Amino acid sequence: LAREKANDLISETNSLDFSDRSIFQDLPYEDIGRMFIEKTGGHTFSSYLFELIADYGYDEITVYKNAGINRQQFSKIRRRDYQPTRITAFALIIAMKLDLDESLGLLKYAGLTFSPAFKLDRIIEFFIREGIYDMDIINFILYRHDLPLLGSKCRI
Repeated sequence: LAREKANDLISETNSLDFSDRSIFQDLPYEDIGRMFIEKTGGHTFSSYLFELIADYGYDEITVYKNAGINRQQFSKIRRRDYQPTRITAFALIIAMKLDLDESLGLLKYAGLTFSPAFKLDRIIEFFIREGIYDMDIINFILYRHDLPLLGSKCRI
């Protein structure tokens, strides 16, 4: 279910056509924003994250503990306008064991993606593709490459 939603999100957003600007001429700005939100599904990073948590039947406490995120930071994530850092988004993806499509969907709502230009992104994407979600192993590899570690409870 979550994989289908991620695929739908990616294809939906890629197919948006706003080239006909005449439809916006007489609309107030808030109506234009509302139209865009309706057309793109209205999700934010937070809403999509909590939808995934519910779909998987995860306990929120388990998710933030597995991600190495403290309770205060997780409560900030509940805000609709929350924009995570790459590290936080990656930690949540690993904690929830999301596949590549679901990960891309969640990252998209954060305004992020996996970039081949960043070693951190390539490493995290590799582990997701291989289905390896052990935070200690991932953090060990990140440490060996002198990259930031996922979560605040690192044991290296």
